[in-house]
Amino acid sequence: MKSIKNETITRPLSALLYILVLLCLIGSIFSSDLASVGFCVLTLLSFSVEVICEYRFKIYFSPFIRLLIQFFIFSALILGEMCFLYGRVKIWDVILHFTSGFILGAVGVSLFVRLNKKTIEETGLSPAFLVIAVIGFSVFVGVIWEFFEFLCDNSLQTDMQKDSFIDSIYSITLDSRGKNHTAKIYGIDSFSVKGRIYEGGYLDIGLIDTMKDMAVNFAGAIVFGIILLIHTNKKNRFTAFFIKEKTS
Repeated sequence: MKSIKNETITRPLSALLYILVLLCLIGSIFSSDLASVGFCVLTLLSFSVEVICEYRFKIYFSPFIRLLIQFFIFSALILGEMCFLYGRVKIWDVILHFTSGFILGAVGVSLFVRLNKKTIEETGLSPAFLVIAVIGFSVFVGVIWEFFEFLCDNSLQTDMQKDSFIDSIYSITLDSRGKNHTAKIYGIDSFSVKGRIYEGGYLDIGLIDTMKDMAVNFAGAIVFGIILLIHTNKKNRFTAFFIKEKTS
């Protein structure tokens, strides 16, 4: 009954996301923007993954998590890529990685229930163990994604692991003594590549972005882990909003 009530709220919002994507697709077709057409089609296909998980593989999510997955995809592909919010809003990538860590925690619980064909309580596992496993699953997928970004940057010459300007570096490689000592360089305000000078500091090629992404992904997983821990000790309407334990 609660699930039906929740779906009366989430379904109209889900339908709105579909409508917005279709409007973007139509606009992109008329403007002959093939890249945007591709993002719209990819978004619609990604929306269907959750449906396939439920109807084909019997992996179930709560109505709120289903909506959150769709909103995440919409935010990443339509708002992030098409509207370039990745560049316009500095914390956009941070928000999405935090959200992905939270979502992946929910996916971990749903996979756990599906593979065991039992509810969390029926497995008899320690709540703490389950929380650690779910957080570990979320972080693991986040690391795999960073591997994918690194692969794309090195093989397809993309820039998924975004660069950062820094004003100081610490490097053994630059140690003039040739020993295992760290050379510390401060106050960097520009750097030169093939005679062209770039202002703003020294260019870090992705390390800071990668570590930041992994950290906020972990934070999102931790937040979901806390909700899961509360759920395993005392089920309530709030935790049931995020966790669905349907086994078949």
